[in-house]
Amino acid sequence: LIGNLIEDYFISTGDWNFGSAISLIMAIIILASMYFTRKLDRKVGEQEDD
Repeated sequence: LIGNLIEDYFISTGDWNFGSAISLIMAIIILASMYFTRKLDRKVGEQEDD
């Protein structure tokens, strides 16, 4: 969904710099959410072992 919006922005405006920046920010947000999810999952797993 968001990827389609970024693609439409690339095609319609031709502003490759802004589109690339949005894509990079989106990738960083996804990686950060994966990191925190993994960290939280480990913390919950440790509490269940006690």
